[in-house]
Amino acid sequence: MNHLTRRKFLAALAGAAGLGELSLRQSVFAAMDAGHKTAPVSGAPAESAGHFINRLHIPGASGLYAGVPAKDVKQITVSELNFEVLPKVPSAFWAYVAEVGGKRFLNPTLLARPGDQINLRMVNRLKQPTIIHWHGMTNDERNDGAGMYQVAPGKNFDYAFTVRDRAANYWYHPHPHEIAGEQAYRGLAGLLIVKDDDDDKLSHALDLATGVTDIPLVIQDRSFNFEGKLEYKLPRDQLSAGFLGEEILVNLSARPYFDAARRVYRFRILNGSNARGYRLAFAQGSRPIEYYLIGTDGGLLEQPQKVRETFIGAAQRLDVLLDLREASGSEPVFLKSLAFDPMHSDAGYERHAGHAKRRR
Repeated sequence: MNHLTRRKFLAALAGAAGLGELSLRQSVFAAMDAGHKTAPVSGAPAESAGHFINRLHIPGASGLYAGVPAKDVKQITVSELNFEVLPKVPSAFWAYVAEVGGKRFLNPTLLARPGDQINLRMVNRLKQPTIIHWHGMTNDERNDGAGMYQVAPGKNFDYAFTVRDRAANYWYHPHPHEIAGEQAYRGLAGLLIVKDDDDDKLSHALDLATGVTDIPLVIQDRSFNFEGKLEYKLPRDQLSAGFLGEEILVNLSARPYFDAARRVYRFRILNGSNARGYRLAFAQGSRPIEYYLIGTDGGLLEQPQKVRETFIGAAQRLDVLLDLREASGSEPVFLKSLAFDPMHSDAGYERHAGHAKRRR
């Protein structure tokens, strides 16, 4: 892939796109479990798909992570509410709430293009000060959302800036000094996706549709108490390394799966964890499935890179293409976090990231 241009790469994938639209389909599982030890990719087959029982939250027309043009959002209210992170167990949850065109959005995925004007008011309904930081965006000090501009409970803050950055996957989260980690953990995190002509060409060439075959995956580790409710405690032995949750969620879904066709998918991956890093790989049983890294924090790469694994640290983003036509048989396809030693501060065993199985 070293000398393959982006244009030739897209042409090659698009030329074979029709091969995946046969009657054979797959049920794709995209989940993570921090506390579940599994066999390495090169070792024995992974566990049964039965461990992954909850449907993945995929952004739709409204609700969690739903996409909305950023320039149409005039107010974001930082709110405390209840949300079923674990099925049928309402838990205290903090969210960015927006209402546009009669629809309600929680942590909306803000869609923008270079040159768009963003004018919105943040209303703080928390009992703590907060501020929204636009992570990765080029902004002046006031609109950047740094801690010195944090907003007291019950107060407002007005943002007004122009999108000056290239197409990429950015995100937004709280940035008040000393309490940003807790606020992000309790739910305050959303995506800001900037698209341009190059991004449009990629979507057209591969017949990608947002929320269908172009899917954001927000990876976060969380802990729950005996009632199944979110719990935030930072033990003394984690003060230097940062909070490490007991279970990994994807799009606030615990052990989730989603159904997919046998074709190319685009995953926009955000590591929204407070401190945990991941070494991501796809595998079917003991066989690794190669995928294409097409973008990072700074946007699309000049040349796609065919990889078997990629590291992603806290707050970082990866843009990848997974060709599910590479899977065979009826075995599940797992998204895994492989074992590694992050500065000798973790157990280092491999953790499940998710899996897929084929069905007829």
